[in-house]
Amino acid sequence: MRNKQLIALGLGAALFVYLIYETGYASLIENLKLIGPKIVFIIGIELIVDLFNTVGWWLTFAPDLRRGTFGILYLVRLAGSALNQVLPAASMGGEPAKVMLLRPHLPTAAATASVLTSRVAFTFAKAIFIAVGMLITWHRLKLPAGLSSALLIGFILTMCGLIVFLMLQLRGFARVTARFGRVIGLPEKWIAEIEGASSSVDAHVVSFYRTRPGDLARAIVAHQFAFAFGVLQVSLLLGWLNLPNDWQTSLAIEAFSALVGFIIFVVPGSVGVQEVSKVLIFAALGFPTSAGMGLGIAFRLNDIAGSIIGLAVFALLQARTAPRMEPD
Repeated sequence: MRNKQLIALGLGAALFVYLIYETGYASLIENLKLIGPKIVFIIGIELIVDLFNTVGWWLTFAPDLRRGTFGILYLVRLAGSALNQVLPAASMGGEPAKVMLLRPHLPTAAATASVLTSRVAFTFAKAIFIAVGMLITWHRLKLPAGLSSALLIGFILTMCGLIVFLMLQLRGFARVTARFGRVIGLPEKWIAEIEGASSSVDAHVVSFYRTRPGDLARAIVAHQFAFAFGVLQVSLLLGWLNLPNDWQTSLAIEAFSALVGFIIFVVPGSVGVQEVSKVLIFAALGFPTSAGMGLGIAFRLNDIAGSIIGLAVFALLQARTAPRMEPD
């Protein structure tokens, strides 16, 4: 699995370099100059995006476990998202680490269950955002029929995979988390703890889906607010690039980029994928593709900044929890 992810990462990096070459350094730098230090505002909004996504995760915990936990969940999510960006594990490398970082604060079974259910809630929310965004704006896009069909088929297949993932959770899916932890090299002590809590984890998961549908719905709504702030980021960047930044244009770009990332999720950090989605959607809207690449680079810088922040938080949290993990 790790080799496949590394190959995907290598292909994505090669695509990234090719896009820069095709765009031309001069035009790319010119577009980045238009954004300049204002990129700090985009990074700041990203922290708000993380805030709403944390609300979605927080709602997957039982009500009695939520009190006083939101702050630590926010920090752990920053750390987990950073690991998802940098580890070659199909945007899932940070999920087992979230469980371990929460050990001093929440029961391991509840934390593991929340990681599993929040992944489903987030992905369903993303699918809803993509579907609504594309339905509203698709008429404005000039895409080849073959590409449109491929995107539709990819979206349907990915949704089928998500439904299978949900069904596996309802049947008892917690042990898969432990196996995945071994693949990405988590300490055996952590993995043993997850495996030991499997039956309890499965009970938490089933209880969430069957007795708390309201919390699931609220979690999905919270993620929609996060996507809305993503549209705001696009709108600001379009304005700085001297391009039309009405809400439909911004929604089209954000929803299309989410669609491409939703389908091609196996590339770690969406390296190359994020940039090519911006180039494609700019071409479909009749905008200069060099500006699309500039927008893609701006979001890449945003991701790098988020990863740096998240890895710093991870180091801090790991240092705090390390003494608790030492053998007696």
